[in-house]
Amino acid sequence: NRKQNGIYWIWLTDDEKPFPVYCDMAAGGWTMAFKAVSGVKENVYSTYTSGQTYHEKVLAALDVTNSYFNDYKNRIVLKWKDFGASEARVVLYKGGKLMKESKFNAKGSDKLNWFSLSRLSQSSWFDLRSQPKNYFSIAGEPTHGRRFFINRNYGGCQADNGWMMVVTGHICSWEKRFLPTKNVILYSKKPVYTNWNTYSNVGVADVMAVYLR
Repeated sequence: NRKQNGIYWIWLTDDEKPFPVYCDMAAGGWTMAFKAVSGVKENVYSTYTSGQTYHEKVLAALDVTNSYFNDYKNRIVLKWKDFGASEARVVLYKGGKLMKESKFNAKGSDKLNWFSLSRLSQSSWFDLRSQPKNYFSIAGEPTHGRRFFINRNYGGCQADNGWMMVVTGHICSWEKRFLPTKNVILYSKKPVYTNWNTYSNVGVADVMAVYLR
């Protein structure tokens, strides 16, 4: 039983050739299906929902850092149900170190609806289930360009509170500070939600990884 994190070769069906994936074995055998890198030019939602893979066979992409400065997506996202996962996991990394994670029940899910409050099973933010929310989805709020968005409430920018998102637009001052960079992965550093204007409590992750097992 290998417990070493790294690159493994797998296949989803008997009639296809194996392809490389990154596996987090130390955490219990998780296979990475998608990795967003903060600051890349491609829109994270378009990349995730498109009908194609991205840098699937680039071995340099298969880690938890931003050293290969592109998003990564393998065929597991496209063949979500064929993989037959029972659990999904979102992990935010900075400098290769795990900062926050949330786990979900993936049984019977598709590539979009697994990321939802009803499927949440565990999180680094202990208030994520109990607090009210106005957004909890991958689609998030398209008008403002907030994807993979878990937010508590809006209050005219100054009173916006939440847990995580990938910023693809720049509407409020707490987003405009990153101009011209897009696809910035933000998260609450606290064990609870934070006000997005309290910059000392807002982390910028290098990587957001989606795992299945």
